[in-house]
Amino acid sequence: MIATGRAPQRHWASGQDQAIAGLRYVVLFADLETPLPSELNDALSTIAAAGPHTRVALTPQPGRRLWSYDPRAPLSVYQLPDAVAKDGSAAVLQYIRRRPGFRHPLEVHVSQRQIAFDADHGLGDGRFVVELISALFALSGARTSPWVTNDDTRLALPRALIRTFGIHPTRARMAWRYAAGLRSTHTVLPNVTSGSESVAWSPSFAVTVAHVNADAESSVNEWRCENAEKAGSAAVWLYIVRRALRAAGLQMTDEVMIAFDCRRYLPKRLTANSNFVEGLGIPIAVNETLPTMITRLRECTVSAVPLAAMGVVSARALLRAGRKPVTPPGCNVDALASVMYTDMGHLTSLDDLPWRGENERSFTGLLDPGGPESITVLNSRIGGTRNISISFHDNVFDRRVIERAADYLKDPIRFLTSNALPPP
Repeated sequence: MIATGRAPQRHWASGQDQAIAGLRYVVLFADLETPLPSELNDALSTIAAAGPHTRVALTPQPGRRLWSYDPRAPLSVYQLPDAVAKDGSAAVLQYIRRRPGFRHPLEVHVSQRQIAFDADHGLGDGRFVVELISALFALSGARTSPWVTNDDTRLALPRALIRTFGIHPTRARMAWRYAAGLRSTHTVLPNVTSGSESVAWSPSFAVTVAHVNADAESSVNEWRCENAEKAGSAAVWLYIVRRALRAAGLQMTDEVMIAFDCRRYLPKRLTANSNFVEGLGIPIAVNETLPTMITRLRECTVSAVPLAAMGVVSARALLRAGRKPVTPPGCNVDALASVMYTDMGHLTSLDDLPWRGENERSFTGLLDPGGPESITVLNSRIGGTRNISISFHDNVFDRRVIERAADYLKDPIRFLTSNALPPP
């Protein structure tokens, strides 16, 4: 039974939560038969009252070890203006992220066909919003969700570290050798071109979305099965995205920050509702070949370097509690783009949601870039279609270049079957 009316409590925030609190993301689920706002509000209240493991009633505080959990705090569902809702996914995402004034740790925006979550990243990673939307629809239909009723695993990160490295010490040696190899083979290049100057800057969040239809998605899968059978879909699509950005004329660093979901290292039946994804910089040249990229990502995953890195980042964040993130006051002219790539994979857990159709269903997002020179890419597939969101600051990067890359991604097979790039 779910308790209600609890007084505010203190909740211990993990180092990973502290490290990322303060950044935000907006994710949008589109082409749904959405419940009434009143039904969503009631479902949100039920989820909040279930306990801090759902994260909904937490208030992330950057630099603080203890966060507030208050299930009595108001949870509002906002109606999207009709003109915005009809203007496409990118317009909705930008409208929500650019709204002025105070924003709560979690805000929900809804139209007849769309549900969007504007969340402080301290609440959780992509798994959080996937579980949340499933729970909202379940509760609005008078069903239950195990994510709501079941408590979360305590000390998930130490358990994953012990399982991965303590029981199997060879994994620790593999991780050390791989990390040492990264340091010895990768030369860090400056993130600016020669003669670049710094100018005053403030965030200007923007996003563009590439909708990859079922035929284009199928052509990539068929090519992968015939030519790179052992390659994961995420690696192939990272290669495609990297080449599309290059073809559009974007100047990038020779490193990609890749988000690794470390839940793969958890013992079975254990859960991690908090942030459990680690971003790891992987050296990938702008002209890297697909086989090399596949090998590099596979070695990184097998050696469990992402989990080891998450342990280090979490410990560092706990030791540095009290320090708040600072927005850079300036940016470098002609800076090279630092790309961060997140692949949510094929979200089969959402297949049972009340989608209106097969071809327009989507999960897109605007993920706060880490700084002025950062570009974040979110890749996901629902049903037979894929959506790739590219977030950036449009006062640093030319929107036309990013939109050109998104347009190229609608025909992704060209980057697998030809060495020639389309003209920018």
